[in-house]
Amino acid sequence: MLDLYAGSGALGLEAASRGAAHVTLVDRAAAASRVLHDNAARVRRAAPRDAQPEVVVSSRPVLSFLGAGGGTWDVVFLDPPYDLGAAELRHDLEALVAQLAPDAVVVVERSGRDRPPEWPGGLELERRRDYGETALFWLVPGPGDQPAAPSQSA
Repeated sequence: MLDLYAGSGALGLEAASRGAAHVTLVDRAAAASRVLHDNAARVRRAAPRDAQPEVVVSSRPVLSFLGAGGGTWDVVFLDPPYDLGAAELRHDLEALVAQLAPDAVVVVERSGRDRPPEWPGGLELERRRDYGETALFWLVPGPGDQPAAPSQSA
């Protein structure tokens, strides 16, 4: 599992506590990185000795991390700051596409008040759910030649 813009790491570490063998948490903020390291250590200590999850923390910017390659991801969660621009989110997703397993799922959290993002080629919108001010978008690998149009469906 890959948790981009991880913050406290709550989502990725929850996955580790529920059996994910490998979780990578990425957040460039120094304060977030310290929290991620502390929280990852707590999850490792609480895990049974025969089921220790591998938790990796990266303090790099998301695009830099993705540009380095080196992983194939089954589950990816992106919870960027709501003020992250649409172009930057699109660049992140474009870099991610080549690193997805064929049956991967990508969940993107955005403000429900904003226009839905434009998805790059290689990702298809599977569904959208709104929870108060938050919109969650589930994406799956799809055709790589055409960008997916934004969807207004709920």
